[in-house]
Amino acid sequence: MPHTSPDPAAYCATEQNFPTLVVENSFKGLVLVDFWAPWAGPSQRQAQLLSRLAQEYGGRFLLVTVDTDCEKAIAERFGVKSLPSCKLFRRGVPVEHIRGMQSEAHYRALIDRHLGVPGTGILAEALKAWESGEHAQALRILADAAIAEPQNSTFPTQMATWLIRDGRVEDAFRVLDALPQALRDDARVQRLLT
Repeated sequence: MPHTSPDPAAYCATEQNFPTLVVENSFKGLVLVDFWAPWAGPSQRQAQLLSRLAQEYGGRFLLVTVDTDCEKAIAERFGVKSLPSCKLFRRGVPVEHIRGMQSEAHYRALIDRHLGVPGTGILAEALKAWESGEHAQALRILADAAIAEPQNSTFPTQMATWLIRDGRVEDAFRVLDALPQALRDDARVQRLLT
């Protein structure tokens, strides 16, 4: 059976190439393994989201997919029992396991934490507030961070994303319109503006 991926740009892991593609590469940097199956709708949505993040992060982590229908042994070895599922690998071992479809902010915070991205603690704090229903508090945390780091597009783009989810599209556009032109050219900002 041919190995395919919901994302044609992602690397497809097999039993034969997993030791090199995932394990060896995880000694060089972060490897995110997306366990999926063609019949699982959420797997397709997760794959699109992870693919977009991999493009935005510009090679700062490696995205690898595992078709669990074709590679049952890999899924079994890593205890994957439900789809979609992801594992983050560092230094040859899985360091995080994500079960089920998560928000973009959740994936970003997770990746940033393992990449050591500045502001990660702020994003994690804002995400915690957002997920506990304290939307105004989450937006305040991001607004303060955006003021403190005016050249960092992460905070305003996350604010705009959450404002849109809250149905506050006009407020989201105001946040994005206030960015300096250099930040407005960022791929995430452009995607939100369109």
